[in-house]
Amino acid sequence: MVSSASDAAVLAADACAEAGLTVPELPGPLIADPLAVLPPGARAVNPVDTTATVPGTRHGAVDAVLVTLIPTALSAATGDDPARALVPPSGTRPRPIATVLLDQDVPLQLLQGGAAAVPAYADPTSATRALAHAVSSAHRHAEPLGTAPALEDIDSEAAAALVADFLAHNPEGGWAGPQLCGALLDAYGTPQSPWEWATDADAAVAAAERRGGEAGWH
Repeated sequence: MVSSASDAAVLAADACAEAGLTVPELPGPLIADPLAVLPPGARAVNPVDTTATVPGTRHGAVDAVLVTLIPTALSAATGDDPARALVPPSGTRPRPIATVLLDQDVPLQLLQGGAAAVPAYADPTSATRALAHAVSSAHRHAEPLGTAPALEDIDSEAAAALVADFLAHNPEGGWAGPQLCGALLDAYGTPQSPWEWATDADAAVAAAERRGGEAGWH
């Protein structure tokens, strides 16, 4: 995480924690390398505060980078746009990057480059949530693909015929009645409680006699 102000860096680190992301403790070499080029007063422990200078660095301990940029008198005087350094003119970025531009007037914009675009958010919370969603998606895609189980006692042709007959009599569609639902469940081997369909009291009594007081039937 890189920032041009300590307060903004801490705010972004807190937002990462709330989103379930880890702000790792940086190893010694990764702290020493930026300090060699950063101006006095800069901070190289995570979250990093580079002041107005942003050096480039790559390290295996960092999976993604959240960059928080605040307008400074130096950038205003020189006309330099630090956000341009985040967008590679060619090739690909070694790490996913999201940035927070606290002075932008839209919630989200894309910083376009020659090879890729970097999402820029107006506040750290939105940026960290986006990174958290990206992490979750990456974890899901990394999981091995499942296999479809071989199901027995499945009569998909009978089920298709039941549906086709229902639609033939109800071209506009509609709710399937209990009898059709029961037949579909039977076609797919889905266990059901014993039941019978009765249209009047006499049929209900006859069904009860056939079942002989069987527990659990409907």
